[in-house]
Amino acid sequence: MWFVLFASSCNNFQDKRSASAAKDYQAVLNRVSRLFDTNHAEEGLQLLKDAAILLPNATVAQKESTYLFYYNYYYQVKRDNKKAMLYIDSMQAELNTEQKIRENQSMYGRTFFLRGDLLFEENRLSEAYYNYYRGKQITSATLDDCSKSEYTYRMGMSMYRQQDYKRAATYFKKTCKEINACSLTFGSFYRRQELLNNTGLSYGKLHMNDSAVFYYNKALAYINTNRKKYSNVERQFNLATAVVQGNLADMYVQQGRYNIAAGLYRQSIAVNAKPDYDFGDAELTEVKLAKLYVLQNKPDSLLAVLNSLQAHLKLVPNLSATASMKSLLTTYYTAQGNYKLALSNYKSYCLLKDSLEKSQLNLKENDINLQLDRYEKDYQLAVLRKHSNMQRIYLIAAVIIAAMASFIILLIYQYLRKSGRNMKALDYLNKQINQQNDDLAHALNEIKISNQEKDRILHTVAHDLRNPVGGIASLSSTLVNDHELDEEHQSLLTAIRDTANDSLILISELLEVADNQVKEMNRQEVEINQLVVNCIELLNYKAAEKNQTLSVRLLDEPQNLIISREKIWRVLSNLISNAIKFSKVNGEIIIGLQLAADEVIFSVHDNGIGIPDELKADVFNMFTNAKRQGTLGEKSFGLGLSICKQIITQHDGKIWFESSLATGTTFYFMLPLKI
Repeated sequence: MWFVLFASSCNNFQDKRSASAAKDYQAVLNRVSRLFDTNHAEEGLQLLKDAAILLPNATVAQKESTYLFYYNYYYQVKRDNKKAMLYIDSMQAELNTEQKIRENQSMYGRTFFLRGDLLFEENRLSEAYYNYYRGKQITSATLDDCSKSEYTYRMGMSMYRQQDYKRAATYFKKTCKEINACSLTFGSFYRRQELLNNTGLSYGKLHMNDSAVFYYNKALAYINTNRKKYSNVERQFNLATAVVQGNLADMYVQQGRYNIAAGLYRQSIAVNAKPDYDFGDAELTEVKLAKLYVLQNKPDSLLAVLNSLQAHLKLVPNLSATASMKSLLTTYYTAQGNYKLALSNYKSYCLLKDSLEKSQLNLKENDINLQLDRYEKDYQLAVLRKHSNMQRIYLIAAVIIAAMASFIILLIYQYLRKSGRNMKALDYLNKQINQQNDDLAHALNEIKISNQEKDRILHTVAHDLRNPVGGIASLSSTLVNDHELDEEHQSLLTAIRDTANDSLILISELLEVADNQVKEMNRQEVEINQLVVNCIELLNYKAAEKNQTLSVRLLDEPQNLIISREKIWRVLSNLISNAIKFSKVNGEIIIGLQLAADEVIFSVHDNGIGIPDELKADVFNMFTNAKRQGTLGEKSFGLGLSICKQIITQHDGKIWFESSLATGTTFYFMLPLKI
């Protein structure tokens, strides 16, 4: 009897993703499974290696299936438990997050069962049982009978090895029911026939021969029923049939039907002694056939079987079969009168028997039921400790919450005591604030009325002054041209004329300040290239007085803006006039236009005297102290840039400047393309 590990479909590891690479890799896994079933494991492994290079994007479930193939190869084919253990490590390492474990819970539990099998074979029984227990814990959470059958099967095997055949039979029958939940594949079929055979073995050990024969025949019938369905794996069918026939022959021996039993033994040996078949079972069957020949008193047949067995044991060692062979050789040589060889084989038998009994004693001492009970109690104890710790944490939390609640209640109580006084204080403060708000509103209204009155008076005074001052300017200009006056009078009249002209300029700027605050703008569509050109043409005469050049950089295409033509003209004229005023003789003034995403930027650049840092903050203030004389003594009143800022602000624009005493000043203003 032996373990059969199968790539079962009892676990549904198919990833739900429909990526092409994942589908291709799944097709490879299906083909590898067929190659393993048909005894072409090496070819299957090579296919897996090629697929890993060409199709690297395997899902977690597909990677687990890949590692499982490698495990089966080294465990079943190569009998290399160390390498097989490495692939169990890889399977568990791949499931390295809670999410991956949750999504592949059945496979994760199965890795513990497989690790337990390897440890069991190494006689590390406590570790093996612990891994079986862990596997049971994990698969129990899946509520899947197919997954649970992995644990029940191993419990049956453990009971059988501990010679607790009654429990073993119970577990094997239970596994037969649980495995019905698995998808019908060759792997699940093979496991089911093995379980029927193992149940017969258990009943045979209990001397319940009728029950044993029933299950052996049931196993053979099940094998024959499914032979056509899996015709591509004839080897496994022959192997399984040979194993059951060898076990069935034991029953015929007990019934005294020696010839039928011998025939079945020989059939079983003929199949399993082939290369790549089950040499271990063939050796055990040869032992049983040899014992039958002892009963039949056929020494020649006995010796032939023992010689065949000895040859097989050199290929595949088997401690139990070797001990039985030594015992049978002792019997044979004793019957032949060769006591020397009989004694030699008997000594070898005694040594091997001691080793086997020690191993069996270890199995009995490490009773799996006691071990599992201990693990379960340890687990329950850990759960209770965890529960106790949680209760302690909850209790501490409750105490803290109660203390905080008491503190909060105390604060609320203190707050309620103070709230009455605070409300009175708040009412008083609120009344004061309302009174102050009323006073501020009244003051603002008074300021507004006063400001309007100031603008009216300013407008009236400026308007009334313009006519007489204009008359003085005209009269003084006429008298200056009178050549009959002497030089002294000529000089006085010139001073009167200049003063009158400066006064007219100041009056005009005052009127404009007043008009900007009371009059609404008259916007219209204006082509800005033409506006700039016209403004420059009118100011060329002023630049010519200082032998200066006005250069312009217009937009590549005409561009219309909705603006007050008169006011933007005033801004351009003011900025260009300032540039002329503060630029040196023979200087150059550059007027530019630049089109941005949703705005137009005007610029006026001069290489004049610049603006000192201490005056820059006051440039746009009305009646600013930043006013200075021009390069030829031209006067400034400090209103022009303030007016410019008012106009640009009314157009939802922005005005700014950059200035250096070394390179001059550039004024910019921006106007939006759309209002």
